[in-house]
Formats: sequence, C-alpha cells, structure tokens
Amino acid sequence: MSATHYKNILFPKTLFLVLVLVLSPSVAWGVDITKDTTVSSDLTTQHIITADDTTLTVTGSIKYSGSQAVRANSRTNPTVVVNSGATIATVGTGTDFGINLTSSTGATVTNSGTISAVDQQAVRATSSTNATITNNAGGVISAANNTILAHNASVSGLTITNSGKIYNTGGEATVRIESSSATTVTNNAGGEIYTTGSGQVFKLGDSHTLTNSGEIRNDTSTSNRAIWFFGDDSTVTLKEGSILVGRLNFQAGTTGSTLKVEQGYGQSYFYDTGNGTGTYTVEDLSGNAIVKGSAASVGQGAQETVDERLGLRTFNLRSALTR
Repeated sequence: MSATHYKNILFPKTLFLVLVLVLSPSVAWGVDITKDTTVSSDLTTQHIITADDTTLTVTGSIKYSGSQAVRANSRTNPTVVVNSGATIATVGTGTDFGINLTSSTGATVTNSGTISAVDQQAVRATSSTNATITNNAGGVISAANNTILAHNASVSGLTITNSGKIYNTGGEATVRIESSSATTVTNNAGGEIYTTGSGQVFKLGDSHTLTNSGEIRNDTSTSNRAIWFFGDDSTVTLKEGSILVGRLNFQAGTTGSTLKVEQGYGQSYFYDTGNGTGTYTVEDLSGNAIVKGSAASVGQGAQETVDERLGLRTFNLRSALTR
C-alpha cells in the first residue's frame, strides 16, 4: 500500500486524537437536576433543574461565578429550598440572577438562609405563573439591582411572604412587579423590606395586594419613594405596629388604588403621599378620621393621642349612632 493510502487511513484517527486534547481540559459544566437533590457541600457549579416536579434542597452552598446560580426556566412545579446557614449566590463582577424562574409554572422558593446576586436580581420570576417566594425569619434575599423581579405583563399569581430581610443596594426597586397583575405580598411582623440604593422599595402594578406588619424602608432618603403605585387598583394595608419610611407615590393617570391604615384606635400617624397625581382613596380601618393628601390621622376630638380604651369607646359610640 502506498504512503498516500496510509495517510488516507490514518488521518481521521489523528484528527480524533487532536479533538480529544482540545476538549478534555477541566471545565466546570452545569449540573443537571433530574430528581430531588440535596446539596450539602460547598459547590461553585451552576445547578439546572431540568425535570418537572423536582426539588433542589441546599444545606451547603452554591456560589457560582457567572449568571444563574440555579436555573429552573420553563419548568413546572420546580422547588428550591435554602436551609438556615445555606447559600445560593452569584459572585464576581457582573454576575446575574441567583435563582432564575423565568417562564416557570408553580415554582416555589423557600429561603431560611441567603439568596444573593452581586448584580441584577436575586430571584428572577419574569413570565412566571403562580410562583411562591417565602423568606423565613433569619433569611436574607439581596441584590444590587432588583432583588425580586417579576415585572412583565405575562406574570400572574405571584405570592411573596417575608419574615426576614429583603433588600437591594443599587438602583431600580427592591421588589419590582409593576407590569404584572394579581400579586400578593405579605410582610410579616419582624420582616424588613428596604433599599439602601437610589430607587424605591416597591414598584407595584395592577391589582396587587400588599399587607405590611413589619418594616418597609427607603434608607437612602425619606424623600424617596417607599411604594410606587405604578398601576391601577392595587391595595396597600398598613397594619398596627408596621413601619413605613419614605413616600407613597401614585403614578399620573392611574386610578382605583387604595391605602388602608389599621394602626389602632386613637392613634396618630402621617404618611407622605408624594407628588404623584394618580387617583386613589384612603381608609382608616380602626375608625379614626383620616385626611387624604397627607394620609394623616386627625386624632379623636382635639387630641392627637388618646388612651386606646377611650378610642374604642368613641368608635363603638359612633358605630351605634350610625346603625
């Protein structure tokens, strides 16, 4: 056989050997999660939920130097549980999305540890349906930009419950949900949702319900927005003992939103409704008089503060007279 024939036979094998050498260096590929999995070690690889009805539980840490430390895009009923002391985070410059739930259905995130992103969002839930995000006492969810992002019109049925800390350190909103609809947010007593950046804490859309028994704070300036009513027909209820720091702003052209105050009988308060020109109503659920425009209680009679029992008697008497 001629030398030319030898070359024709051997060349494909030589090429194969070259390809092996090129592709074989150690690379940190993503880990596919196809069944219920617990991460108890400290890992630096991306984790991707690739099967429906699958739970990823983290008792150690996933700290990924890149975008999307945990990805559950387009999955049905994916669940991510971060236990106390555990972490899911993106680290390094320009890294995004601690947990990405884009286009998922029925996703659940339960955090008792830490979920964070150096840049962009800690939890991204754009185009999701019926997602549930629960941050338990002691849990921290933080990001430089929007900590929780679910802002487009295809988002529906989102539920956020907080008893820990949710905050951002940069621009935009800590919880940005302005173009979505029918979101329910509950900030329990002891829960803190705040910003130390240049944006607002909440940017609400249409038909949202926000109930606050904890703290909602704009720590940058009391002149900056705490809650921006960017859509129509949303309801914010400030329960007794809750703290709100920053302005309430009603976007020009919006209608139907309601501020409900339940601070107890005979209590005095003042909420700055900012410079928005949207149409809204105010209600005091404890029976105190309330002034629209400043959302301020005028107290009982000539007094600004009275004994709660006296306030209760006054309320009961007023109720009896109107029967």
